Amino acid sequence: MKDKFITLVLIPVILLAGCNGKVQTPIGSIDISQPQINTSNIEYEFNELKLATAIVLANGIKNLPTINSSKLNTMQDINDFVKNVNSVIEVSNKNLGTNFQKIKVEQVSDAAVFIENYGPLIEPYNSLIASANQLNPDDDASLNELYANTALLGTDIFLVQTGGIHKTTFKLVGVLNNELKIAKIRNLCGNECHSLFLKRLYTFINVNLGSVTESFESWIKQFIY
Repeated sequence: MKDKFITLVLIPVILLAGCNGKVQTPIGSIDISQPQINTSNIEYEFNELKLATAIVLANGIKNLPTINSSKLNTMQDINDFVKNVNSVIEVSNKNLGTNFQKIKVEQVSDAAVFIENYGPLIEPYNSLIASANQLNPDDDASLNELYANTALLGTDIFLVQTGGIHKTTFKLVGVLNNELKIAKIRNLCGNECHSLFLKRLYTFINVNLGSVTESFESWIKQFIY
């Protein structure tokens, strides 16, 4: 009799518990793992943007002529060179988001003085035009060449234009990150490309300054692989 009473009491309780329509999930069956990120899609999108931007950049500058320093004899030659370099800077800033300076034409008044001050820009400029013409969309190293050479020319102009090429370089770290927006290029082309740029910058400063400060050398070597 007692068992029958317990049964009669429990049946309504069970029915009432289930009438809300909710199914209770056992605690052990709940999936609390983090959502999976499809890294292959992220890498694909990164590579596509890197390629598309490089093609636009190359198309914007590849038809510019290279420069032979021995032919920069007249002010017209100098002005043409300045115009071409500034065209590269416009294309870079527009498509990469950088903040590179242009050569200030009003500073150019004498061919000999220009060659003395701005001569170091001829090689990086020529290298950039060459990498634009030799761009191979199927070769990542070719893309890196284009991006690294663009970053190098923009930075070299800053060094020449501000007189930084004749001064200490300890402030250059902040300039690269804050003023010139070099990180924009790094975000587009990746760490390998950024390292290539810094290697060339290190060489450029050593050749034209004779040496770099210890603090700058320590900083730059973190990124040179």
